[in-house]
Amino acid sequence: MDFYKGIGTIYLKYWGDIQSHEVEVSGYTTSGIILKILELTTLSGKSTRRRA
Repeated sequence: MDFYKGIGTIYLKYWGDIQSHEVEVSGYTTSGIILKILELTTLSGKSTRRRA
């Protein structure tokens, strides 16, 4: 997560995905940013790494 000159950007990479993703969150409230992170990670439905 980066806030350069007031513009928030979330950088993420899904497990097993080659490409990195950037999502701009400027104009979001703190709770909106937290919800967006949850949507992109836990609630995304993407495959997860199995831990032994």
